[in-house]
Amino acid sequence: MYLIWMRPMPDLSTLHPFLQACSKLICLQLFTIYPANGIDVLLKSWIENRPASLQEVLISISNVRNEDDYLSLTTVADEYVPLLQVLGLNVFLIIDSNWR
Repeated sequence: MYLIWMRPMPDLSTLHPFLQACSKLICLQLFTIYPANGIDVLLKSWIENRPASLQEVLISISNVRNEDDYLSLTTVADEYVPLLQVLGLNVFLIIDSNWR
């Protein structure tokens, strides 16, 4: 599934029930604009209850406006991505910032 959300998503964690219902979804590519609220909750939910068929996830977040927000997202990625990869879910988080 290729999903482009051109506005800030109010809460990414609301995607979890939808993704659980997609029983044949193998790959998710999500492109959204910062803020990406709930990304930590979404990633944690996949550790606890991963959608059965999901094998690969690419999440691209653009328009990160300052260093603190960028560091916050990289901290979330550093915490959850390795755990998900050990569980067999390849997760890639791309953060595009314009504060530099």
